[in-house]
Amino acid sequence: MEHLNADEKANKIRGLHAALSNDNTTPEGKEHAREQLKALGDKSFDYESKIPSEQHKDPANVAAGLKAAISNPNTSNEAKAEAEKKLYDLEHGPQGKNLGNVAGGLKAAMHNPNVSDEAKKEAEAKLNAM
Repeated sequence: MEHLNADEKANKIRGLHAALSNDNTTPEGKEHAREQLKALGDKSFDYESKIPSEQHKDPANVAAGLKAAISNPNTSNEAKAEAEKKLYDLEHGPQGKNLGNVAGGLKAAMHNPNVSDEAKKEAEAKLNAM
């Protein structure tokens, strides 16, 4: 595959994801898109079940979608309440911690020369799990 810079790669991945979610894309076209995504090293797609993987969704995009649902006048009050809860959990985690602060602390630990290699690996694992 040709060499792409980060922006070009991200744009190509977005286009391939769009092809996968487009009802007008042929099954052959969708299979080709899956192969291209796999070749690009995209991990946001479950290639076995052929559905987007929940754990690899971009939290910023998820938050933007939830905020849009909350502010949409056509969204029911029940759906808005559910979106608000999901947004709170996304931003603060189920324990009420601000995940941005937690991630920042883990990143700081990974770069701190006073932290052991074992603790750095543990911090990296926790960060990846987020």
